[in-house]
Amino acid sequence: MVTTMRYYKNNILGALGAVFALMTAQHALADTTSTTAEKPRTANELTQRYYNTTSTCDSDAPAYMCSGVMLRVLGGYSDKYHAWDPSPFSVTSGATSFSYLRQDSKFGKLAFGYNSGLILYPQQQAPQGTIKVTAKCYFPIDSDTALRSDSGCAEHSAYPDSSASCDQYGITTADAWYSHYTSVTDSRRRHECGFYLDERVANAQARDNFYLALQSQQKLGSEGFSTQNEFRLTTWAANIPGQLPIQAFFYLANSEGLNNAQMYQKDYFNSTGKFVPVVQLTLPASMDQNAKFRFIPADQAVDSDAATS
Repeated sequence: MVTTMRYYKNNILGALGAVFALMTAQHALADTTSTTAEKPRTANELTQRYYNTTSTCDSDAPAYMCSGVMLRVLGGYSDKYHAWDPSPFSVTSGATSFSYLRQDSKFGKLAFGYNSGLILYPQQQAPQGTIKVTAKCYFPIDSDTALRSDSGCAEHSAYPDSSASCDQYGITTADAWYSHYTSVTDSRRRHECGFYLDERVANAQARDNFYLALQSQQKLGSEGFSTQNEFRLTTWAANIPGQLPIQAFFYLANSEGLNNAQMYQKDYFNSTGKFVPVVQLTLPASMDQNAKFRFIPADQAVDSDAATS
């Protein structure tokens, strides 16, 4: 595993971002139904979490609990189902795929080429009264989890003997992960091993596993930038929109996703009476660029002043 010396060293590097994240989290908890004029705060919070490259959160928790941006891409609005409800496959498998966007885990495209979706609060910053969405596992690059066992976290059917959890292979460094990943020439993402983050590992190991996964993604270079990572979260129940820690609906800049994001926003408001902002996301065009988050008043399809407390 990553040594104590290493993750505390990285904590120092990420400390300033963590302080900003904590301050904004406290403000968010105090007022989750603020007026439209205050909603640029959401984009600011997302930006601060994007740049917060800490290796651990409060109580030695994994970094995803207080930093980074958890994105769930959606195929577009439909009046047949709600954007926030889990898909039939997510219900069957017990996990739902997200992408994790942070300065040290950036990518230039979204899964399936989609252009809109939703963003969850990290667990340590979720508003009071919302459920805790827990993590199951993480893959440094999209790993075709539909054909993997154990909620998409274990063996792939194409490589049943060598694509299980990285813990099973004694992988404790990013170099070791990359060596395993590149040990085959065909379908490497199916051969990829992932990192458990749930109750099967102790909290300290989950913390180390997650940060090791981020370091492993960096080993991929342009390959990791051109294809997003895959973060498997435990599937939540359907029909509980007001209990979900949804921070924003988003769309990609320079895409046709705005209309979808507006429809998600209106559907959520009609279902809960609550305002969740639409945020524009600009993904980096190259590895030396960074993601950008913008709140644009004209993008909002709902007046937050009409929302209930």
